[in-house]
Amino acid sequence: MSDSSSRTARAHPVSLAGARWVGRWRTRVSLVAAMLLVLAGPQAAAAPVALSGPIIATTTTQCAPWCGGLLSGADAEIDADSGLANGQFRGSAFGWTSAEVAGGGWFGKTAAATATAEWWAAVHAPDDHDGDPFNLYFDWNLWLFANHDAMLGQAVGGAEMTVRWYECRPRPTGPGCSSFLTFEKKRVYNDSISAQETWDLGLYNSNMSYGRLNVLFTVGGAVSTTPILGVYATASDVATFGFTLRADDGLPPPQPTVPEPGTLSAALAAMGVLGLLRRRRASPARS
Repeated sequence: MSDSSSRTARAHPVSLAGARWVGRWRTRVSLVAAMLLVLAGPQAAAAPVALSGPIIATTTTQCAPWCGGLLSGADAEIDADSGLANGQFRGSAFGWTSAEVAGGGWFGKTAAATATAEWWAAVHAPDDHDGDPFNLYFDWNLWLFANHDAMLGQAVGGAEMTVRWYECRPRPTGPGCSSFLTFEKKRVYNDSISAQETWDLGLYNSNMSYGRLNVLFTVGGAVSTTPILGVYATASDVATFGFTLRADDGLPPPQPTVPEPGTLSAALAAMGVLGLLRRRRASPARS
């Protein structure tokens, strides 16, 4: 160290020590603040609203002109499930179709197969709800494997789903209510895909008696060959579909704005700030 720097250090020992203490103090306070932010945690999501009501699932299959055959035919299968869990309506389905023709014949050949699952749910507001409107959300996911091939013919297929929401509005005269379609969306896929979305069905006015949800899911394929010259055509489609109807009131549950005293003391003690402050208070003042 040079003579000038040594003289400066000896001339201002208290100032340099104080500066170092202030730097350490600021660093520890910053660490404590970061810890408190972690303890506070993220903002809570909107509070869920528990729905109630019955849900019904039906499945249908059909194929034409016939099911099965040595060289030409079609087949279809589908399985669907549904239920109400934790105040949310849920449904799922698995379906597959197969259609194939060989040769053209005198007039050409055709075959087609479809498999359909449909859900109806009557949605009621919970008895203990405050009566304010709440949002309805429809989460869905769809997976499709599609294989279509033809020589001197055509092969098509895929999967589609349609969602409809009906509000039950009171009649101007007389008891009961009438259903009004207030939401409708459709998705059609012809190639292999994995897709998922969340749709906002809008506000549910819990002052009304109920609303109705309708979901339609279809897997299908069709093939044809040209007369005489047609060689073959095949279409195989396999798909899964799942959905959840959920609701929330858009308001997060109440959260403490500051950590509890015990939490604050624990954080300060962990960082050594309490002991540091005690030592500062106990140390004699310097002139």
